[in-house]
Amino acid sequence: MSQTTGNSLASNHLDWVDGTRCIAALAVVLLHAAASAVTDKSLIGSSGWWAANLFDAATRWCVPVFVMLSGALLLSPAHPGEAWTQFYRRRFGRVLLPLVFWSLFYLAYDLYWVYEREAEPDWWFMLRQTLIGMPYFHLWFLFMLPGLYLVTPLLRQMLAVLCRKQLAMLCAGLLALAMANKVFALWRGDGPPFAGILFVPFIGYFLAGYLLASGPRDSRWPWPTLIAGIVLTALGCGWLAGLGELNAGTYFYDYFSITTVPAGLAAFALCLRLPNLRLFGWIAPVSFGIYLIHPLWLDLLWQNDLRPTTLHPALAIPLLTAFAFVVSGLAAWLIRTVPGLRRVV
Repeated sequence: MSQTTGNSLASNHLDWVDGTRCIAALAVVLLHAAASAVTDKSLIGSSGWWAANLFDAATRWCVPVFVMLSGALLLSPAHPGEAWTQFYRRRFGRVLLPLVFWSLFYLAYDLYWVYEREAEPDWWFMLRQTLIGMPYFHLWFLFMLPGLYLVTPLLRQMLAVLCRKQLAMLCAGLLALAMANKVFALWRGDGPPFAGILFVPFIGYFLAGYLLASGPRDSRWPWPTLIAGIVLTALGCGWLAGLGELNAGTYFYDYFSITTVPAGLAAFALCLRLPNLRLFGWIAPVSFGIYLIHPLWLDLLWQNDLRPTTLHPALAIPLLTAFAFVVSGLAAWLIRTVPGLRRVV
């Protein structure tokens, strides 16, 4: 490892890891609980819509933080001499089984509701959604991870010869390209890409996680950057929504928007300073399961007319989030107790 790459993670305490997993998982649930109110065009301009918009804007850092956490852990020099085959066998084994299991689970769940409504399933649509990594809307993350794992050994070798300045320039360049690609895609209007290349834009975040976690902790920039990113995301979406361009306004929610990228970096920098709390230690082992399971509970609530608009969204969204988070955590814990199913969560 080049001596110019900064402090290694091996010399840093990793008490923040469990807390980061827990907070990011909670943010994902909150984001999804708020989403349906944000996309309800009949609410635009109301206090309820602005509450949902603010909740959504305040949590858009969650997926970038998950990716940066993976980069911080997998790219650290704590894996000396690990063979590529060993790394691939362990990592792909952890993600491919959940990917297959939950893809089939949610496809079956969708089919149940199709038949319940006495409709005919659209098999081509289901195949297309799977090919773009979305057999259910949140599962794209599982389709993205194998790509990052695929390039991890190569990135480790690259990090051995790069100084921190070079790494920072590379991260900035990759994130800038991803941001430019998002603007271009918004203008061009093409559909989503094949699932196999979902990981490419996230390489910048992946490297940024290692860069931030292995460097000095700077307390001056994260909070102002995060707050500014959240406020500008909410205002940007609200401004365009008020002009009747809600679809364009959701650009600000994208993980590579001009407001979300700095907010994501700042949120991860703040997570690096989280304390080691016993509560985090309880929740962290089921945080992956919470991510996988929570859309099921939210959808069941929706099916029973318990939505963000059932009460004022400022109250309903936190209540729905708390319910889905706790019940999903309990479900994940129960699944982990079943022989043969522990590895799917």
